[in-house]
Amino acid sequence: MNINPELKRNAWLELSAHRMLAMPAILALIFNLAYLTAGNDFWKQMGIYAVISYVALVVLWGGKLASEGLIREVDGQTWDNQRMSVIGPWSMSWGKLFGSTLFPWYGGVICLAVYLFARLQTGYSEEAVKVAAILLLVGVLAQSVGLLGALLLARKRGKGGSRRYTGLYLFAILGVLWLLPLLQHAGSQSQVDWFGYHYPIIDFVLLSLMAWAGWALIGIYRVMRVELQFTNTPWVWLLFVTFLLVFLSGFVPGGGRDPQLIALSRLLVSFAVASLLLYFLLFSESKDVVALRRLFINLRSGSMKTAAENLPLWLLTLMVVAGLATALLFELPFRSVFMDRNVISQWFPLAALLFMVRDAALLLALNMSLRTRWADGAALVYLLVLYGLLPAVINLAGWSGGRSLFYPLPGGDVSSLIAPAVEMVAMLVFVRMRMARLSVES
Repeated sequence: MNINPELKRNAWLELSAHRMLAMPAILALIFNLAYLTAGNDFWKQMGIYAVISYVALVVLWGGKLASEGLIREVDGQTWDNQRMSVIGPWSMSWGKLFGSTLFPWYGGVICLAVYLFARLQTGYSEEAVKVAAILLLVGVLAQSVGLLGALLLARKRGKGGSRRYTGLYLFAILGVLWLLPLLQHAGSQSQVDWFGYHYPIIDFVLLSLMAWAGWALIGIYRVMRVELQFTNTPWVWLLFVTFLLVFLSGFVPGGGRDPQLIALSRLLVSFAVASLLLYFLLFSESKDVVALRRLFINLRSGSMKTAAENLPLWLLTLMVVAGLATALLFELPFRSVFMDRNVISQWFPLAALLFMVRDAALLLALNMSLRTRWADGAALVYLLVLYGLLPAVINLAGWSGGRSLFYPLPGGDVSSLIAPAVEMVAMLVFVRMRMARLSVES
């Protein structure tokens, strides 16, 4: 039987005899505390203690280990040696994910078993199984997001990563938020409105977590492929972006409103979500000048397949944003509900797109510097100045119309496109000059 070597290595490190005996002993003391404090609600109290223990072990501690372990390997300069081993990307992915968290899962499985046993004593068998499945998926999702964040940081090859893992670890804590509506409404008749249909909240959360955990595992696998010098096609990422936009836009309330207004609202939500995703990728992805230059060479030579495999995710997402902006440009004039209220003009999405291209060019230009350690931090400061400080100063000076120089105004007319277009072209020219300079210096 072939055992995953990464999983085997972590099993030897994590599952010592002392720890294997200590975990159930400590949990037994915790559950005994539930017995001593519960009174007549012993089984209910036992289930609550089991859930809290599971969250602490698998979600919080497991998420911490999943994100921290890889970053420490990068800082310790052992990750590069592992990347050159014969372990494939899939084996490395799940070996890293579940290997570093074996001990928390050992305790988590005990907690799940205790929870199921306690809930079954009260007769709620179906809800108990569903809640246990949700707890299991929350743990997988929290740890997967933690490891995925660590892999993205490893791709940036930042130093001092072990001191910065806390930022990634916060993603794991978000997994706990899935528990709040579940623990409040499990077993009730509460429902979720999604695309105008109503679903029981426990079933909706369960199916949603299955989808999100699956995407998180796919994300780990694809980033691991890049780390191990494999290439990825863009279609899986585009499929994920489509899923994300459809999933979130489905929460736009329907009720008795105009169907055209509902459709437009969902399109606007998709545009906003894709824009936020673009900025997240701009700051999280590695902006390698050599890779960008190779992309341009592939495009000029007509090697479209190779170019597609080397497209950065932020550029793919920018294409999605551009498509949504184009759709809004043609849709908004026909949606009189928005136009009559002067809430948003048809030029707003296009102006926003031009500003996004400007911001992307700014980040690229700063990362093309010979000293790129603080490039993303400097870009964040500049964006805060452009979107916050300068507009505030101009507005206080009495020139409210000057705000369109720095960010898109919802009710702006066609003239509001001039400033972002000029700024975008200027930044693209600046990027071209930096690339030419780097070519000469190299």
